[in-house]
Amino acid sequence: MSNDPSKDEHYARFAQNFRALPHEKSQELMGMVSAHLVVEHYVDTLLAESYPGLPFEELRLSYEKKIKIIEPTLHRLMPSSIAGLKALGTIRNRI
Repeated sequence: MSNDPSKDEHYARFAQNFRALPHEKSQELMGMVSAHLVVEHYVDTLLAESYPGLPFEELRLSYEKKIKIIEPTLHRLMPSSIAGLKALGTIRNRI
């Protein structure tokens, strides 16, 4: 089996579709995905510090489930942040 992803038919189809996007659209998509990854890193850190001892990496929670865990404890203190985190997840899912 080759380690070259371009030999994989699914990757090749994805790459072809991605290259067909207008450049500015590609940049917007990459920016959104990058922003989501950075935010999710900090969400993971918040969860790990808020609930020490829980094996969050092993649980492999979705972004939505992570936000639901945060929401009950922090919603009163930062409702606009929770709303923003949810909106970011919704936007990312539409990409």
